[in-house]
Amino acid sequence: MTPWKFHTKVINACIAHKKNFLTASYCSPELRKLETAIENAGIIGVMEMGLDPGIDHMLAMECFDEVYRRGGKVISYKSYTGGLPAPEFADNPLRYKFSWSPEAAMSTVLNSALYLEDGKRKEIAAGGDLMDAAQRMNDLIGFNLESYPNRDSISYKDVYKLKDCETVIRGTIRYKGFAKVVRALINLGFMDTKEHPKLAPGAPSLTWHEVTCTILGIDPTSSTKTAADAIRAKLNTSEEVVQDILKLEILSDKVAELKGSPFATISQHFADIMAYGPNERDLIVMSHQIGIEWPDKRRELRVVRLVVYGEAGKGKAGLAMSRTVGIPAAIAARMILDGKIQRKGYVLPLTSDIYEPILEELKNEGIQATEVTVPL
Repeated sequence: MTPWKFHTKVINACIAHKKNFLTASYCSPELRKLETAIENAGIIGVMEMGLDPGIDHMLAMECFDEVYRRGGKVISYKSYTGGLPAPEFADNPLRYKFSWSPEAAMSTVLNSALYLEDGKRKEIAAGGDLMDAAQRMNDLIGFNLESYPNRDSISYKDVYKLKDCETVIRGTIRYKGFAKVVRALINLGFMDTKEHPKLAPGAPSLTWHEVTCTILGIDPTSSTKTAADAIRAKLNTSEEVVQDILKLEILSDKVAELKGSPFATISQHFADIMAYGPNERDLIVMSHQIGIEWPDKRRELRVVRLVVYGEAGKGKAGLAMSRTVGIPAAIAARMILDGKIQRKGYVLPLTSDIYEPILEELKNEGIQATEVTVPL
């Protein structure tokens, strides 16, 4: 479970020492370049064996394979996943808490996205435009969610062999309101990844009030009212969003931990004020919306949902995110040890010999999807 930036180094070490490896992370284009070397070393490299990626692949492929066996076509595929605080603990302006690196989690909002919708290729530029693309979720409506596209969805048309699909979208789920607040942070300059000399580690200490004034380009000795008015003027948005920004304690007298850039510094701040408490629990939500056409031309929408709550009072081990990422990886590791996975090279949970036993065992751990089908 090492961070992604170390994967190439670790995999090269596994190749050199002929040792199998397993990770829940994406098999990136860079890692794909090592595939021949992995096969030549005669080792197994299990990847994308967590929640997303991982369980999302398994639930999707389980549905796709059934449709293909019955002679049907998959005509649309939308998949959304989110790790969130349970509703009773979504008590900050972002409606979000961090169970992993805040800097890594927040950096995803700056990504670009590529997807297919009604046969049209659509692209969202990097730098924060994803937040403008956020839309209210049309599923799991009891949670009041929004979603936005995630990375390159079009590549999954080949991964999943969705040759008849006119829509392929994979996205991220957040509580409604997240995107507006993050968009405001971007507009204010807090998500700027460029190094700022006054925010360098070792620079003279600054309070959060002074950090915010520095980022806004106003006198650090400005009053709280002056700073708040500068925020209003720069955002030109609703007072509700302004108040959410102010509730992030960015005008407090607390000394900031300087990390070099506005983005790294605010990410550290979020780590401090938005961590899970000892008796708080999280939640993971997943929604696959799969359009199907059967041989008799009937069309239906199959919605596959996964909702898992964490267990309060058990620390990180009780988090739903920990369980839904860690348990699939643990099951796959045991399958390697038991000789149930023998294929050399990269192994992803895209085939029934991998996903069927894992999904079955996940049910025993209380991780089980539900399905509903409606005619189109």
